[in-house]
Amino acid sequence: MTPITTQGSTSSDPAKAAAHHSVFERNLAALGARNSDLAEALRGTAPASVEWITAADGARVAAYEGRALASRHAPCGEAANFADSIDLREKAVVAVLGFGVGYHIAELCRRMGRSGLVIVLEPDLPLLRAVLEGIDWSAALE
Repeated sequence: MTPITTQGSTSSDPAKAAAHHSVFERNLAALGARNSDLAEALRGTAPASVEWITAADGARVAAYEGRALASRHAPCGEAANFADSIDLREKAVVAVLGFGVGYHIAELCRRMGRSGLVIVLEPDLPLLRAVLEGIDWSAALE
């Protein structure tokens, strides 16, 4: 699943700010269909300060408090390896601690389709908001 990404917005660039807002709103709409309380909480949360970098495979990765939230080299490959480690034929529900940048979650959702449930516990709402402002995961969240 290939996400749609945006560059960080600034108040001096209305076009970037609009694209940034649009990605976040698409993610909230998809998330709100399943968890409206979380969508509203995210709407009222200030985003964490993250630094966006481009990984060697071209995917975007956020660094937060000095740590990359996914592989700086191959986050999509890392996500595939993570999903490979779970026998989805035997599991109807998968619980994951941490949304990170979301590649591993999107890969699990893609593989599971509508045949199971992926539950994600992300305790850091400002971080989750920053990620949902930067990468469009609406298809995976749906």
